[in-house]
Amino acid sequence: MDYDFITTCNWTATGTYTLKAYRGSGTNVVTTYYASIFYRKKGTTTWTPLNSSGQMVVDSTGEWEVANDWNKSGNNCLTHSYSGITAINKCTDVYFNETSLGATVGNSFLSNWFENCTNLVSMPDGVTISDTMTSVGEYFLYFGFKGCSKLTTLGVGFNLPINLETVGNNFLVFCFANCSALTSMPAGFNLPTGITTIGNSFLAYTWYESGNLTSMPFGFNIPSGITDLKQNFLYNTWNTCTSLSSIPLGFMIPSGVTSGTDVLTVTWNNCTALKADGYTEDIYFKYAAEYAFGGTCPITPDSPKSGSSVAVNRPPEPAVTTQDCTNIESTTVTGNGNILGIGSGSPTIRGFCYKAGTTGDPTTADSTVSDTGTFSTGAFTKAITGLTGNTSYRVRAYATNSDGTGYGDTVTVTTLVAISGTVTLSGTGVEGAIVRIIQQDTDEEVDKQITDSDGNYDSSQLTAGKKYHVCVEYTDGSSNKYNSKSLWDIEAK
Repeated sequence: MDYDFITTCNWTATGTYTLKAYRGSGTNVVTTYYASIFYRKKGTTTWTPLNSSGQMVVDSTGEWEVANDWNKSGNNCLTHSYSGITAINKCTDVYFNETSLGATVGNSFLSNWFENCTNLVSMPDGVTISDTMTSVGEYFLYFGFKGCSKLTTLGVGFNLPINLETVGNNFLVFCFANCSALTSMPAGFNLPTGITTIGNSFLAYTWYESGNLTSMPFGFNIPSGITDLKQNFLYNTWNTCTSLSSIPLGFMIPSGVTSGTDVLTVTWNNCTALKADGYTEDIYFKYAAEYAFGGTCPITPDSPKSGSSVAVNRPPEPAVTTQDCTNIESTTVTGNGNILGIGSGSPTIRGFCYKAGTTGDPTTADSTVSDTGTFSTGAFTKAITGLTGNTSYRVRAYATNSDGTGYGDTVTVTTLVAISGTVTLSGTGVEGAIVRIIQQDTDEEVDKQITDSDGNYDSSQLTAGKKYHVCVEYTDGSSNKYNSKSLWDIEAK
């Protein structure tokens, strides 16, 4: 890659657009570093620097790349921002040079990244914000997506740096506030479990007034190693998320916390759908919380006292994850899933739903394989049979209890290609011949077959588009040996 930080976005209108940039503070420094920030139309080779006003010229619609080096000052890094630009409807790719970024990152990293990009609909799959980071300064992702009122998805796998241990003040403050089209965070989105030290205003206003947010992913929890919650912990975090109907299974304040002030203040204020009328679990309040469930939130008491517990709705259906399929053949794969939480009661069905294609999420209305019984948490597998060779399938695990069905993420698997043939000697099929299938570009043996009584063999281990040698070895009853280094070549289709 040419630069340390590259984002690719789709532009729906031409024109001259002013970017912003931040390095270590909340001051926009684009007019200082304009010559260090570059852009180009995707597919072209020449980078152009911003002009002295921090502007780029978009002379055609489509995907454009913007790039810069970290320009580090101590641990502070330069990052560009699209704040307020409404001509962008998608971010299609994000690249971080993790090696040069390092483990410790300073203040205002990715500050105001897509703030008020009111036509931004989606982020790409797989954006994990650098797993090399162990410590970040103040204002991390501050106002990152605030006001992106059409943002519906952050992409599969969007997550925070998984190895974070220390975060500064104002971590994720207002990051997803006023994202009124956002209904959920990606499955698996969580606070890094290794965080032990935080600053003030941790997650303050993070999803403030995101009125269509219905739930947080299973596993979203406060890292158990945090002992000091500092001030304004989860202050206004989900205030006026009027569609939020439950709090994730297991969400709890860590038992080892020893200090904190203004903890859980106005956290779920005006969450009108957050009730205690279904499957509930308690949240324990070690410290008194002012208006944690205030305003129009129907949970009582509004202001829990120190040492009290309050019942809140939890998702009643099982919490499930899906892993990549294994044992892939032409007509069979093995599905892999895990029940992480049973919900309101033990699941009685667990299995996999699937359908042909490369997009969309299968449900139990599509094809399924399943087992029945009484199940607890833990991993499970199941063979999915009767598939078509050289075909892509969408697969996801599920489990069902008396209150509903919980699904894992969807994975894609492509079945292999099958070939069959007959080995003959003087026109007669021979039993016991060794047939080796060797991939030409790697010289690797991908399958070995022994012919049956009629000389037949059947292999299902070929990948479409690859070329193979088919080799035969045979010794007859008179110890005559027949060996063909490459009886014939084939291309799997």
